[in-house]
Amino acid sequence: MKKKNPKIVLSYLFLRNYINMKPIKRVELIIQYFKTNISAFEKRCDLSNNSIGAALRRNTSLKDDTLNKILDSYPQINPIWLLTGNGDMLVNKNTPEAFNSLKKSSICDRIRMIYDFKGFQQYSQFSKVTGLLEQTVSNYIKGKQKPDAEKMEIIIRAFPEIDERWFLTGQGEMLKSDNYGTDDISSISDAEIIEHIAQNLERFKSLATFRIVVGLND
Repeated sequence: MKKKNPKIVLSYLFLRNYINMKPIKRVELIIQYFKTNISAFEKRCDLSNNSIGAALRRNTSLKDDTLNKILDSYPQINPIWLLTGNGDMLVNKNTPEAFNSLKKSSICDRIRMIYDFKGFQQYSQFSKVTGLLEQTVSNYIKGKQKPDAEKMEIIIRAFPEIDERWFLTGQGEMLKSDNYGTDDISSISDAEIIEHIAQNLERFKSLATFRIVVGLND
């Protein structure tokens, strides 16, 4: 096997880890992008004092209400990116206006639809696929409890055939037709990695770690 360029591999891994980071870390990127501070961000989003600061220090998940407040305060932020890391940070012409809020319909209704679509008869079946507690699954499906951002992402990743935008907003079709490739980097050529980096460079070049990895600080 041809040896890969270390800088290209590191760049690719950095981008993949960036996409896989928790929503709270993407909130930190929002704060950096708008050149504000945590206190001012919390005030603008009508969040309790030090709520975001504490979540950042502990790397904890965010509640659905917190996500909604952030999106209400920063309507230019793409909700799909905020939750999953997919797509661009900012809403663009390819991000329908209907996707600018997580409040369009009940997330619990959509979890129930996934449950029915998979033909599950017991909460334990859903629990086994997602790794969530059976009681937690029961609460979601009965509408007694809403999943936070971390749990929503777990559900999305557990059912790759489910469209992320539909799951988050209720808009569009429940099933997607996209085919995702393997995460095995050995099957990805240097040319493909370079193309991926080139397509996303504008999104990442302001991040200090990525600038060092790809040599932008040279």
